[in-house]
Amino acid sequence: MAIAKPTQDFMVALSILVAFCMPLYLLLISIATTDGFKSMGSLLQWTVSFLANQDSALAQFHKILLPLVTGISAWKHKDATSGQSVSLLIFCTLNIMLAIVADVFFRDRMVIDAITANYPNYSAASATAYFTRIQETLMMYLMLLMGLKAAKS
Repeated sequence: MAIAKPTQDFMVALSILVAFCMPLYLLLISIATTDGFKSMGSLLQWTVSFLANQDSALAQFHKILLPLVTGISAWKHKDATSGQSVSLLIFCTLNIMLAIVADVFFRDRMVIDAITANYPNYSAASATAYFTRIQETLMMYLMLLMGLKAAKS
């Protein structure tokens, strides 16, 4: 059985979802490269500034990505194959779990103390708020995908 080639609409939706989750990936990478916030790297500095200022242009751009991919998905879902729908469902589920793991990590007392000591203008609460927002928005997108799939069936 041949695997169907992904459509352009699917690749656009997946690319926007990856862009939406990129700050989460960068934050987790920066944790690993700075030995758990013990040193300051440029990647971590960028991520901290992104999370600390929810009104920045970058944060506002980040907030419009999910409505954009939701609109594309709802508009073009009639052409999506079952494999593409399942792929997006799995992608969203994995990213929700990754955000939950990161949220638990940022609630650890040692992490909170390290952040407070090394980054006085930043709090772990802003990171956990971001992780919660990622979880909530991806869960809403997941429900939309399941509803579109049910309506298509």
